[in-house]
Amino acid sequence: MSEFLAIVVLNGEAPRGFAAAALWTLSQRTPRPLIIAADGGAGILLAQGIYPDIFIGDGDSLNLRQQQQLKDHQIEMIILPCEKDLGDGQAAVELAMERTDGRIAIFGAFGGRLDFTLANVMLPLIFGHQQSLRACFFGANHVARYAANQDVLRGHDGETVSLLAISPQVNGITLQGFAYPLNNYTLTTGSSRGISNIIRQEDCQITHTDGDLLIIHTRKEQ
Repeated sequence: MSEFLAIVVLNGEAPRGFAAAALWTLSQRTPRPLIIAADGGAGILLAQGIYPDIFIGDGDSLNLRQQQQLKDHQIEMIILPCEKDLGDGQAAVELAMERTDGRIAIFGAFGGRLDFTLANVMLPLIFGHQQSLRACFFGANHVARYAANQDVLRGHDGETVSLLAISPQVNGITLQGFAYPLNNYTLTTGSSRGISNIIRQEDCQITHTDGDLLIIHTRKEQ
């Protein structure tokens, strides 16, 4: 996880399990990644004893005690209007894209309202395909990210990997190291063909020629 230069915490389900452990590990690194809290994401961080470097949002998800904690620690505050054309989460990811050059670990993207969850997962696409590859979403027992055209997935035998076509179709998918290989396959949006494949070797190859392909890697407890 040393490649992450920024952490963004959204106001979804508080990290637990693998996500909680990953958030704590990343926050304790030296030098520490830039930590950005999107509105209620600050409350999630404070509950775990972690202070963000930057707060961005309209502040409607924080109580007075949490607001005072941020002020006492002189956290950079970017206050947005309640009525705006983008969500606090989008503003936070955009800020992380602007202020760092490396990969971005995103927490709190899942849980709660379905519309927020779907919007969060598709959010990186507004920055373009190459920029979307920088974002990595951490859940309780899974990691989700967009695939490069030639990608290596590292995992353990028996772990589950699902591939979802986010663009209308993803062409030229070839898989190696999985229980169910594919060769030059076209996956269309809504198809279940890419669901629940099984890792069979430590480094698996995922290649595709074009399209936006989401990888969801469900991890075994270590």
